[in-house]
Amino acid sequence: MSIAPSAKDNQKATDTATSIFRQGLGRTLLVWFLVLSLLPMMVVGIFSYWNAYNSLKQEAQMALKSVVSMKTQQIRSYFERMMTDLRQQSAMTPNVQFLDDLSKAYKKSAKPVGDFVKSFKWVMMIEEQGADLKNFRRTYGYHDILLIDDQGNILFTVEGEDDLGTNLFSGKYANTLLAGAGKKAMQTGRLTFSDFEHYAPSGKSVAGFMVAVMVNEDGDKIGLMAFQISTDLIDPIMQQRGGMSKTAETYLIGADLKMRSNSVLAETETILKDALETEQTRLWHRQDVEGEGALKAEDELMLIYQGPHGKRVLGTHQPIQIAGVPLAVIAEIEESEAFAPANRLRNIVALLLLTTVLLVVIIAAPVSKRIVTPILNLSQEAKLAAAGKFDRQILIKAKNEIGELAQSFNHMLFNLGRMTKESEQQDWFK
Repeated sequence: MSIAPSAKDNQKATDTATSIFRQGLGRTLLVWFLVLSLLPMMVVGIFSYWNAYNSLKQEAQMALKSVVSMKTQQIRSYFERMMTDLRQQSAMTPNVQFLDDLSKAYKKSAKPVGDFVKSFKWVMMIEEQGADLKNFRRTYGYHDILLIDDQGNILFTVEGEDDLGTNLFSGKYANTLLAGAGKKAMQTGRLTFSDFEHYAPSGKSVAGFMVAVMVNEDGDKIGLMAFQISTDLIDPIMQQRGGMSKTAETYLIGADLKMRSNSVLAETETILKDALETEQTRLWHRQDVEGEGALKAEDELMLIYQGPHGKRVLGTHQPIQIAGVPLAVIAEIEESEAFAPANRLRNIVALLLLTTVLLVVIIAAPVSKRIVTPILNLSQEAKLAAAGKFDRQILIKAKNEIGELAQSFNHMLFNLGRMTKESEQQDWFK
């Protein structure tokens, strides 16, 4: 007679089902549910993120290229205007005559240059011939204008600072960049730029000098004219936002890798402070200062690296030469801002994937269990039948292939039980 499985047998089968669900068929079904549901989403998400990332990168690169080109042109125009002013002023006959008269008067006085610039004769000459240069300096915003004879004696300055009455080549300011530019100009006859330095006579403020040779009517070099410039007009060019994002900035650097402009993102002054040892500045230095390696294309100059403020940035540079002095305009934007939309998309995709995993687990776990539990019950009963227990019955109400399999299994148990009894009776009669 067939009987239904007991509660103990049902519990045992359920425990077995749970164990196998974790390790066998149930886990396999769950994994496949996850793969089939997540794989398309992952492919679409990765493809979308990659397209967004590349599009944003191209957009940021184009913006940086445009900005760095514009800033470089503005800086170049700024210095070219000063060089044009200097060439004109150094060639003007009244200015040439002024320096020539100062040089002759100094030699005739037989006084030290420091005493000569305090003499009555010097004061009278300044009053008579120095007004034009004073007006020019005030009109065009130069910090100072210097006249220096061919021996390096500074015979005139508009500001009258501590360098007036000293010898530029042998005096206490002989080690300045101004002195180096003056010597180079006298040797080559070309206009030179000193680069920027902390100039002691001006209270160690940052100053640069444009220097040109002055020549008399006979073509002889009689001395130098120097324009002293500050960074007051460079900062507005470099710091002008012009639609740039809040973490973007441009700055000017020199061969020592120090800034020649103040960073708009820094709270303190950055001009001529610490050297910027970034991948971008080192690349420029190797190519344009040291002259090593072939020049790279614009796309190869666009790098992602650790920026001067300790954050990852996307940046590029453009070199510029000012009277033989190498400089570079650097343009940068923080990576987190440049790729913020792509990062948001990545986070959304990750959240969707996580949500999908949870939903699949919640939905697939009961489904897998409904599929696996009857199979495990059948497996358990098959083991009992193999042990000779045919008086059992599997109660599965599912109206599908598993239910049909259970009914067939019950018929098989019934037939096996009947055949076993008949065989036992025949053996008994024998």
